[in-house]
Amino acid sequence: MDIAPSELLRAYLRDTLGRVRPKDLPSLLGVLEEGRAQVLARLLLPRDEGTPDANLNIAEAAQRLGVSVDWLYRNAKKLPSLRIGRRLLFPAKALDRWNKQRQGR
Repeated sequence: MDIAPSELLRAYLRDTLGRVRPKDLPSLLGVLEEGRAQVLARLLLPRDEGTPDANLNIAEAAQRLGVSVDWLYRNAKKLPSLRIGRRLLFPAKALDRWNKQRQGR
């Protein structure tokens, strides 16, 4: 009987999370958010590209798009972006693709 990798991971996480001490939960949340951000970044990459994407901080992304930092904060949900805790990051290749599509309008 084959078990899907996602099911194995789910079972492992359930087992592991049940054994984490309450005082370690905040740290664990940070690790889980980091993993979530990595998965989201990989999902934003086209399937034929095997190289990881560089993540731009808010100032770098604003400069790359030629917009203000304020504009970028206000419109981040419309752009390919990742939030890690309070940090807002933009995958460079996905941001470039978004910008090209916008210019084609």
